[in-house]
Amino acid sequence: MNFHEPWASTDTETGTKTISLADDALERLRAEKPENEGFSDVVRW
Repeated sequence: MNFHEPWASTDTETGTKTISLADDALERLRAEKPENEGFSDVVRW
């Protein structure tokens, strides 16, 4: 099943998804992300 998500795009070769975030949400995510981890690691918590 393939759903259309206007705020996201999918790279089927690598299994990654690009999403859009509001500036304040991105800053909050950056503040929570340790230097040695990726954004996916923070979101998985």
